[in-house]
Amino acid sequence: MVPTIIQILIIFILGVLVGGFLPRSHPSPERKKKVPQLKEPSLIARQREKKDANKKRILSAFAAMPEGKLTNFDLEILLDVSDATAARYLDELEKEGQIRQVGSVGPQVYYQRTSN
Repeated sequence: MVPTIIQILIIFILGVLVGGFLPRSHPSPERKKKVPQLKEPSLIARQREKKDANKKRILSAFAAMPEGKLTNFDLEILLDVSDATAARYLDELEKEGQIRQVGSVGPQVYYQRTSN
């Protein structure tokens, strides 16, 4: 049996009515206000602090290197992080103008501190 247009419209209208009475998946503004505030720093804040500390360690490591050069591998060892994490730190510092990349690809690439 093929449903008629009237049957389809009735099912649609019932669906809209029932859907209007179902609870919302997002909390109401009143409920948001009742969430207790945590006294300890959030995970994001702790990660930001660690990242900032690591970036300071990287910048101070340039002074400790004989020629003032660091590679991605040097940072992996220094910070005990993955290759990708070391690359992200270097990219951020380069965008901030703190360091500059010498070379374009491969193991010959190294970074130097800028004169900021």
